[in-house]
Parts: sequence; C-alpha cells; structure tokens
Amino acid sequence: GAVKFITKGKTPLKQGWKLLWGKKKKSADILPLIQEGQEVKVTFKELEKDTKPPQYFTEGTLITAMKTAGKTLSDKEYQDLLRDVEGIGTEATRANIIEKLKKDGYIEIKKNKIHVTSLGQRLCRAAATSKLLV
Repeated sequence: GAVKFITKGKTPLKQGWKLLWGKKKKSADILPLIQEGQEVKVTFKELEKDTKPPQYFTEGTLITAMKTAGKTLSDKEYQDLLRDVEGIGTEATRANIIEKLKKDGYIEIKKNKIHVTSLGQRLCRAAATSKLLV
C-alpha cells in the first residue's frame, strides 16, 4: 500500500536582502520544488536517540488533563463527544475522582507525582479490552 511521508522546510520565492548580504541557507534546510504526485528519490537516515517517557502527572496537571481530555484522540467522534461534555467529570467532581482512585488503591502519590499501582494497571488493561467500551 501507499505510505505517506511528510517533510518540512522552506523554499525561498525571492532572495531579497539575502542576495545583497550573501546570506545562504544550508542546502538541507531548503526544499526542492516538486509537484503533487511526482515520484522522488528518498534517502532514509536512521536516528539514534533515546526517548523519554512522558512526565508524571501531579494532581493539578491531572485535573487539567481531565478538563481537556480527548484533544489528542484520532477518532473525531470521540474527540467531539469529550469536547461537548467538557472532558472527564465536572469542575465539582474531578478532585473527588482522584481522591477515590487513591482511596481504592488504583493510584498513589510519590514526591507529588501520581503513580499508577499494579491494581490500577490491571484495571486499565481490563478496560482496554472490554466490549463495554467499544
């Protein structure tokens, strides 16, 4: 099947003042002009770098994430649904939801950071495969 690739860069339309001062971009920064559908030769460069896990939530950042939940979902229908209901919970219930998760042993706070317990991880795995959520 077709594979979609994206590249980003700049293609100057006019040299303008750069012509006078001799400012030139590195050739790697300038994109060649191509037409849609045109076949091009691609060279792949494997990047070697370590990835970092996302930062742990604090109770404050988790409340913000609950308010804005759904913004990164790929399914537009679910994204719209969560936007319409203004995220997970309400202003009045979000802190209580976090407290209940702590009380029931699904999360714990270590050095002001929220950590999911093994019980919480099992719940997440079960919920992800549940037919009720599909």
